Amino acid sequence: MASIAERVARRYLRRNGFVSREINTSVAKIHVLEAPGQGSLPPVVLLHGFGASGVQMLPLLVRLKRHVSKLVVPDMPAHGFSEVPTDGAHPDALKAGLFETLDAVIDGPVVLFGNSMGGFAAIQYAVAHPGKVSHLVLCSPGGAAMDQLALDDFRKVFFIDSHAEALDFTDRLLGKRSKLRHLLALSVRRRMGQPALRELMGAVTPEHLLLPEHLEALEMPTLVVWGQGDRILPDAHRSFFRAHLPGHAELVEPERLGHSPYLESPGHLTRHIVDFLAAASA
Repeated sequence: MASIAERVARRYLRRNGFVSREINTSVAKIHVLEAPGQGSLPPVVLLHGFGASGVQMLPLLVRLKRHVSKLVVPDMPAHGFSEVPTDGAHPDALKAGLFETLDAVIDGPVVLFGNSMGGFAAIQYAVAHPGKVSHLVLCSPGGAAMDQLALDDFRKVFFIDSHAEALDFTDRLLGKRSKLRHLLALSVRRRMGQPALRELMGAVTPEHLLLPEHLEALEMPTLVVWGQGDRILPDAHRSFFRAHLPGHAELVEPERLGHSPYLESPGHLTRHIVDFLAAASA
C-alpha cells in the first residue's frame, strides 16, 4: 500500500503534467505515471528498486523532464500504487507483470533506466526485447549472480525487524549519514515489513539471477552509474558487472554517491544521464 508521502508526491506530479493510469496485466493492475517532456532527448522509462516506488524518483523526474521528450514511470507489482499479484509476490509474477506493462507503454525505442532491482529488470527486458531499448542506464544494478549461501547472507539486509536494523539499512542506502536518518528508518521499517515484500525477497533463488551472457548480450549504448558509497550491494556484485559488461558499456563510479543517488544527488545523476544520452545520440 502506498504511503502518505507517496500520495503527496503523486499529487504533486499530477499537478505538474503527469498522468496516472493503470495497466491490466495477467498478474495484477500496474500503476504508471506518464508525462510529455520539454526536451529533445529520447523518451525515458524509469524502473525503481526493491521496496521503492516510481514517485520516490520525483527529484530526478522533474529534472529529466526538461531534457527528454517523454517520461514513463511504472510501479513494480506489489510496490507503490500497483496491486500485489493475485497468486502472491514471486519473482516470476513480478517479471510477467512488469514486462506486460512495458510492452503496453513502449511504442518505440526508449531509454530504459533502472536502479537496483529496477536495473536487474531493465537488463532482463533489454535482453528479451533489444529493439525496444535504444539506450540502457543502470544505477547500482541488482541481479548479480550468487550461490545459495551468498544469496541467503545478502537478503538478511532486507529483513528488517527493529529500528536499529532500519537505521543500518538507511545508512547503507545513502552515501553519507543523513540528519533525517531516524525518520527515514521509520519509513524503511514499515515498508520492508510488508508481507508481500518479505515474500518476494524470500522467494528469490540463484536461478532467478543474471548470468554473464545476459550482460554480454547488451548491444545498445549502456551507462552504469555506481556510487562508491553504495553499501547495499556487496563488492562482489560490482565485480560481476565489471567482469561481464560489454566493452562499449561506460561505468562511472562517483565518489560520494550511494545506492540511490536519485534521492541524495538527483542533479548529479541527471547530468550523467543527459551527458550520456547527448553523446550517444550525437
